[in-house]
Amino acid sequence: MLKLNPRTAEPRGGKIDYDLDGRLVGNWYEVGSGGYAGRNRRLDYWIGHLTFAYHHIDPTRIVVSLGSFDGRPRQFWVKGNVPDPAKISESDGLVKYELVYSAIDNSGKRYDGIDTNRVHGVVLTQVLPNRQLRVEAFPGKTAANVSGFTTGAKSYER
Repeated sequence: MLKLNPRTAEPRGGKIDYDLDGRLVGNWYEVGSGGYAGRNRRLDYWIGHLTFAYHHIDPTRIVVSLGSFDGRPRQFWVKGNVPDPAKISESDGLVKYELVYSAIDNSGKRYDGIDTNRVHGVVLTQVLPNRQLRVEAFPGKTAANVSGFTTGAKSYER
């Protein structure tokens, strides 16, 4: 099985448990969304989910996965691959991530024609005390176009 696995980094089976208290990295759930299972265990339970983690094939790449980005679930790489969400805490204040498409598929092969410099939007974050997070997504914007939260910001929790 390992010969068929496109992931070469250890652990070869991957990792899913990135949550660190007081840090941005890991899984977050929109306040009032019902947590992992969602409200009323609906088939679209992922809408209130948000994750800052690392790519399952290339764990050197930061991934932002949003249950709803411009009305649909989306997953992006972070342009420039910084800052590391494992190092972001309450003391960092507002942190912006520009979102670009992943350049590799699930087999570990590079996609042809993917422009990893084209920004598809921004996610603005602020780690708060007591396992809380404030987030707002700005589809179609770049970091230069985002200066702070609007009334569209959402609260997340662990």
